[in-house]
Amino acid sequence: MIQVPEIADEHVKELTMIICPESKPIYVNVEPESFAEVNECFPAIEKKIERDDGSRVLGWQIWKTKILIEAEFHAIWKSTVGELIDITPKQILFQKILFLPDSKAKYDGVQVDNIRLNISGNRLVDDFIEIAKAIYRMENKGERAFQYEVSFSGSESQIYQNLKKIQAGVYSMIQNGKSRNSPCFCNSRSKYKHCCRELISKQLKSL
Repeated sequence: MIQVPEIADEHVKELTMIICPESKPIYVNVEPESFAEVNECFPAIEKKIERDDGSRVLGWQIWKTKILIEAEFHAIWKSTVGELIDITPKQILFQKILFLPDSKAKYDGVQVDNIRLNISGNRLVDDFIEIAKAIYRMENKGERAFQYEVSFSGSESQIYQNLKKIQAGVYSMIQNGKSRNSPCFCNSRSKYKHCCRELISKQLKSL
């Protein structure tokens, strides 16, 4: 289950040191605007500034689950009197987010990958993170970075489908308390580390 972590959380501190050590995370109230869409903070902020002035603040919204802590590139609105508000609606209803301002961050219309840390001690989560990174690279390669919907063909399509399938399988294993030594999710009766994990390595080398 996704949660808004505490500012004093040790994992939040670790993530902050990686992303922007000179900054400090803060809580920001979520007050969605009617014209804003889920996951579309940047166009929403532009409309907000056109209507109400103010400015855009770039940074990272931080989420936590039982297996990882994750920073998602994000923009919030700063009013003319300095009030910070998250005007973008969420898939899950939250009254506030934990936001890490990043004065060095830039947005040029291209998606920015999430930053994730394994906090579970289960090395399967490391595999899940690596697969997520690979999927991001494929979805944002070249001109795809500027496309809302991406498509693949040929060998890339097969690699992409394989990665998505393995990602789902690895996540299922994690949720069921399995490890790299557990039987693979593909029902091959081999240990995962000798089965689909080897396929992951081959797929990543081919990118």
